[in-house]
Amino acid sequence: MHIVYLTPNFYPSIGGIETYVYELSRRLADRGHEVSVVTSDRLRNGKRLKKFEEIYGIKVYRVPFKLVMRYNFSPSALKMLPNLDYDVLHINSIGFFTDIIPIIKSRKSGKIIVSTHGGIFHTPHMKFIKKIYFKSLVKESLKHADFIIATSHNDFKLFSKICDKSKIGVAYPGVNWTELGKLKRVKNKNTLLYVGRFAENKRLDRMLHVMAELKVRVKDAKLLLIGEDWGEKTELLKLAKKLNLKNHVRFLSKIRNHYRYFSKSNIFLLSSEYEGFGTSVVEAMASGLPAIVNDIETIHEIVENGKNGFIVDFENYKKAAEIISSVLENTNLQKRLGRNARISTKKFDWNGIIDRIEKIYEK
Repeated sequence: MHIVYLTPNFYPSIGGIETYVYELSRRLADRGHEVSVVTSDRLRNGKRLKKFEEIYGIKVYRVPFKLVMRYNFSPSALKMLPNLDYDVLHINSIGFFTDIIPIIKSRKSGKIIVSTHGGIFHTPHMKFIKKIYFKSLVKESLKHADFIIATSHNDFKLFSKICDKSKIGVAYPGVNWTELGKLKRVKNKNTLLYVGRFAENKRLDRMLHVMAELKVRVKDAKLLLIGEDWGEKTELLKLAKKLNLKNHVRFLSKIRNHYRYFSKSNIFLLSSEYEGFGTSVVEAMASGLPAIVNDIETIHEIVENGKNGFIVDFENYKKAAEIISSVLENTNLQKRLGRNARISTKKFDWNGIIDRIEKIYEK
């Protein structure tokens, strides 16, 4: 079977969708499928990438994208697709790629699958216009898709309002559960971790304010922020300086293997106001880290408050800092939460999820 993935960004770019497509591609290539990826020819920082390369048996085609009013589109991708003799086209972005499904269907007979990844409501910008667009153009385009993979139950509820319910089902993004369970814990004290984009919807400003409160309670508290800048890093550095966090916060980019930081940390933090899923949270928990996360809908599918982590309001800086300090100061609580976190994430193991997605392709 020839499977083509259509995604705005791909390895070496870092993010939830990028990891999702990379893991699916690699694992399905290992199972003997022919796998291709059509994606952007630039990283977020503007660096150009090779137009074509083969990565672990995956053929990667990179084409120019244009961004107009937050709408990312690529006439080059549309032009290329008819030339790829695919059996399955798996789209991983709601927007231009879903808008062109009727055009693709009129030119090619292959099956079209769409993964939701939280849709288009990651930030409050143009919310009214987004709702109109979602209920009109997205709804009409998805009628021509063969199946929609909701990447969370929250997405299932959202997309069921505009899709034929017989054509939509839940399949979570996966994590390398077995590999993460083999990480050896490094003795470290009072170290907090965030892994993900430095993007607006992540609300890392809230996390820095919480750290300002936490350092009063836990003098040697440290926060490691690992990720790729999506336009927020400069302002975050200014805020960290303003809050006197020089000795408490480190920003780390261009980290090829973020897994090793799980073993060096005590708690994983997430302060996002919106998440399509929360892959980094699941990865951290699968490694045995308790998670303290902001109270958003999707996260309730991952974190059980008081059992494998805590769900807090990151806008209440003092209360969030109080809960974090209570976990840092209680080693037994850390261990119990970490054990439960590891056990609870077994359902996100790629080994099971890949079977489910392969069956969807073969339907």
